[in-house]
Amino acid sequence: MSTSIGRATFIAGGAALAGTAIAVPRIARAADLPHVKCQTLSTGFGVILNDAVLRNHFDVKHGFQLDVLGIQPSLSAYYNDFIAGTTDIAIGGWDAFAQRYLAGAPVALLATLTTAGMVSVVAGAHGPANPEELKGKTVAGVLSSGTYRLAAAALRDFHHVDLEHDATVQNVESPATAVTLVSANRADAAVSWEPSVSVGIARDPSLRVIYDAGEDFRRHLGSPMPFFGLAGRKPALDAAPGIGGKVAAAFADAIHWITTNQDAAIADSAPKMDIPPAALKLGFSAGRFTFEAWPMSDPEGRKNVATAAAYLLKNGQLPRKLDDGFFAVR
Repeated sequence: MSTSIGRATFIAGGAALAGTAIAVPRIARAADLPHVKCQTLSTGFGVILNDAVLRNHFDVKHGFQLDVLGIQPSLSAYYNDFIAGTTDIAIGGWDAFAQRYLAGAPVALLATLTTAGMVSVVAGAHGPANPEELKGKTVAGVLSSGTYRLAAAALRDFHHVDLEHDATVQNVESPATAVTLVSANRADAAVSWEPSVSVGIARDPSLRVIYDAGEDFRRHLGSPMPFFGLAGRKPALDAAPGIGGKVAAAFADAIHWITTNQDAAIADSAPKMDIPPAALKLGFSAGRFTFEAWPMSDPEGRKNVATAAAYLLKNGQLPRKLDDGFFAVR
């Protein structure tokens, strides 16, 4: 198991930017608070959120101590550690948590953090200019991912483009590879998501986004399609009543801080994500890398997820209807 990175390591790496956020007496008091364990996923955007929580002591402010156990390079291992109880909370696809909940895993959604605005279709300068022009083209994507299936469903339902029948689909192992194939003229377009989209555009400015899944879902469903969410294991939530709401509030504070301090957040987190700061800044400025916190204590947040879940159920991406047990409301 990974060894704990701990608060001191994060502070040492970002002390120059943290300023007055480092408060020794508050750190000392944190030892008496309930501990909440998590990991970060290498290159995942959760790095930014964990950094923001720790550097500003938003965990202590809300009555708990966040313990980052380490950086997990494997997505499957990251989710497996969470389900197995190695960690108490995790940031990931809300639908991935929903699928595990419906399969019997003791997990609950604390908040949604981003929307499907992170999901795009990218094309080259001489490639298709809009979704309808994907017909007859070669489109790269991670076919096994829920994100690809979500984008493919929206293209079919809202633009009458069935990628499986109207295009030649090229399966790849990562969203970054999909974008790279477009740059190399080995695919006409790619279904990908952040930060891979912005990294690809930063390297090849001729690339352009021809489809924004976030805008499409908001327009057709009448509410945002959540993308990444914050989930907790029910045994950990039950062991400290009210901790779910405290964790959600701390991450909401982190999102506000990131939004109002983008340069500091980028400078601190981009190296840890192994992403050029310019690429991360591009994602923020283009509006693709946008945080939007909806705690599940908010009825509107639950409604957004319920609407999204109904859409996924209709498209065969959830096995059955999502019930209220999935939502952590306190």
